[in-house]
Amino acid sequence: MLNVDWKMTIGFPGAEREGTVEIDPAELEGKSEAEQDEIIYKEIWQDAMQYVDVFPTRKYKDED
Repeated sequence: MLNVDWKMTIGFPGAEREGTVEIDPAELEGKSEAEQDEIIYKEIWQDAMQYVDVFPTRKYKDED
């Protein structure tokens, strides 16, 4: 397995999370560097989302 460490921050001191994702090297074989990066970033995003709460703050209709 390929281990990739990641760090997420929102710009405030101490407001950071870190993690590691495991990627099967077979998923990256034969792919361009850009395609490999896309796979890696997708895995990081999925792992990082466990630390994020997202919710609506306001609902309104556009009055065009």
